[in-house]
Amino acid sequence: MDLSSPQCVKCEKAAECGDLSSPQCVKCEKAAECGDLSSPQCVKCEKVAECADLSSPQCVKCEKAAE
Repeated sequence: MDLSSPQCVKCEKAAECGDLSSPQCVKCEKAAECGDLSSPQCVKCEKVAECADLSSPQCVKCEKAAE
């Protein structure tokens, strides 16, 4: 996985993630790549993978990676 990819995001472990072992539940450290930290695509999750659709039910309830 390319950690510099815009799809590399930080999300929190949340019920909305569904199966936390799913590739849809993602986590990355490159918050800076988000650009606009207020963007809904700048988020935090627990499992490392790629999120196909950041607005999908598996990738919601995520906090902005500003912190």
